[in-house]
Amino acid sequence: MKKISLLFVLFLCSFAYISNAQTVRRVNKTPGLNDPAIYTSVQAAINASAPSGDIIYIEPTDVDAGNYGDITIDRQVTIIGTGYELASAPNTSFDKRQVSLGTVYFENGSAGSTIMGLIANYVYFLDINCIVTRCLITQSVLMGQSSILVGGLRSFGHNATVTNSRVQSGIDGSGGTNWIISNNILSSGISNLTGAVINYNTFYFPHDGLLANIDGSTVTNNIFDGRGLAVGPMVMAATSNGTTVSNNLCTNIAGLPTGGGNVNSANPNFIFMVTNPWSPYVNESNFQLSASSPAKTVGPGSTPIGAFAGNNPYILSGVPNVPVITSFFNTGSGTTATPLSVTISVRSAN
Repeated sequence: MKKISLLFVLFLCSFAYISNAQTVRRVNKTPGLNDPAIYTSVQAAINASAPSGDIIYIEPTDVDAGNYGDITIDRQVTIIGTGYELASAPNTSFDKRQVSLGTVYFENGSAGSTIMGLIANYVYFLDINCIVTRCLITQSVLMGQSSILVGGLRSFGHNATVTNSRVQSGIDGSGGTNWIISNNILSSGISNLTGAVINYNTFYFPHDGLLANIDGSTVTNNIFDGRGLAVGPMVMAATSNGTTVSNNLCTNIAGLPTGGGNVNSANPNFIFMVTNPWSPYVNESNFQLSASSPAKTVGPGSTPIGAFAGNNPYILSGVPNVPVITSFFNTGSGTTATPLSVTISVRSAN
């Protein structure tokens, strides 16, 4: 049943992209599939891809609990998984298995690449214009210099985008420029960026200087949850210069600059759907704003702020923007007299 459903998803997704003449590659390391068109590793699918434009779908498997290991992206590809924590969100795929990666390296040659709907431990931006969207990053997002030379030159991870994702151990831009970090749920801080746009995020704010060495940037429409902090810590470290901080909300303490539409010392117990969405465990739906949340009017023109606000609100469980099969039923067998009956329910996940 699961094999049939995955083939159907592949058909739908292939049809959606066929006008762009892009090659769609499937990855599934489940034994016994016996299909030469299916790759058993993500790296093999990357290595087989054209220099630009191929799409790689990673399918769920019970092998290694769905983990496909580390990958190095050295060409422009789009890699799509199934999402994560699918059982905790409504209207996700009927197959609740998720796929995960170890460390993702956007290496020299990967400019313009995207990963979506995946779990990864670490992500390294080492080339320009790469995107992480609808992902769960269990450790950190980092920038650096490529180890691969192209034309005798190394690349750097500037102009990166991290959006609609959950990042559990922070983002270190290492001097990166022109990053976009929007509509994320972040359990730690951001550091070492210039010219960044940091907007519509929901932050856990556990210490002073959550945003450090953020220069010439804009920090707007964010929620900084400072529950448990004593008076004194500030969201912006003193090492940050020339950054506009406006229309944000800080709970519990006055951690934001005065003016600019910022709101300080809001009661953390009335912001989200539950009193404390960070404990005892994270359920993403709990970070949606409560009916009477003060964060609903902090944005420009008295609009909502935080991860679920703005023009690109957070997507629960990182469900990728391809058709999703929400139910699959069949009669189990069929004959020429009584054909096999299959009923499939599909919804858009844009």
